[in-house]
Amino acid sequence: MPSEDNAEKEILDLGCLQIPLRPELEIQVDVDTASDLIVSISLVLPQSIASVQAFAAATHEDAWPTVRDAIVEGLSLQHVDSTIELGSFGTEIHCVMPTQNDAGDILVQPVRFVGISGPRWFMRATIGGDAATLPEAARVMDEILASIVVVRGDHAMAPGEPLGFTLPMH
Repeated sequence: MPSEDNAEKEILDLGCLQIPLRPELEIQVDVDTASDLIVSISLVLPQSIASVQAFAAATHEDAWPTVRDAIVEGLSLQHVDSTIELGSFGTEIHCVMPTQNDAGDILVQPVRFVGISGPRWFMRATIGGDAATLPEAARVMDEILASIVVVRGDHAMAPGEPLGFTLPMH
């Protein structure tokens, strides 16, 4: 009899990302209305959210340092202070982003940016809510990110080109 650890987990196949399902996890697709293409997915937990994108990368290159530096520069141009800290996947960016609620009030929200590199692919997550600041919530979100399987495909792609999402067929 297989143990619970070895039991088959249900997987949501979104083309470039395969995500093991968990009872507390809601997965939303983020669609670009102009192109009608999925541009990212959101992993939603109680009080936390992560927007995840996947990209092609060069064979023997860690894309994160270049991407990380570009994000820090972009934040600086928006007058948002950020710090680089060590996290589960190496360095990550921590900042507090200004945002606007439905009533038009300006609020601030802690955010962390995480990069995960694999063979010929790169995954970026923008994490908000409790998983941006609270260690236990961050651990749970990082576990989910670490469990995602990236399907790069064998076809040639330029580094930085987004990997294609597809919706599962029923």
